[in-house]
Amino acid sequence: MAATADLRATVDAYSGPQRGHVTLGLVTGAAAEAFDIAGLLAGFHAAHPHVEVSVTESTSEQMLTALHRGALDIAAVGVADTVAPPGLTYEILIDDALVAVVPPDDPLAEHPPACPSPRRPTAV
Repeated sequence: MAATADLRATVDAYSGPQRGHVTLGLVTGAAAEAFDIAGLLAGFHAAHPHVEVSVTESTSEQMLTALHRGALDIAAVGVADTVAPPGLTYEILIDDALVAVVPPDDPLAEHPPACPSPRRPTAV
């Protein structure tokens, strides 16, 4: 009887619902605008009801360190490099311009942009 229960538990572990814990890191304040985090988490929970998810917010630098330490499983971070840091892989989720905005009478408004952009607005 015990052997049958052990076999059933082993089969369930491989063929049953996924179980476990995932720790997700998000850039402080930015993720809510870029993603429907609540909707994504609800969809993940519906598909994987036995997987517990923890969410934390921090800076990109702190989350990259946490990924290296194993304190996070996955993170949405801001990076400037096109190559992932050593020991990590990444996929671009959003490719968004970072812009500087100044009032029209600011001295910086007189200068051309430091990095020309094809998405440059015609008026601010």
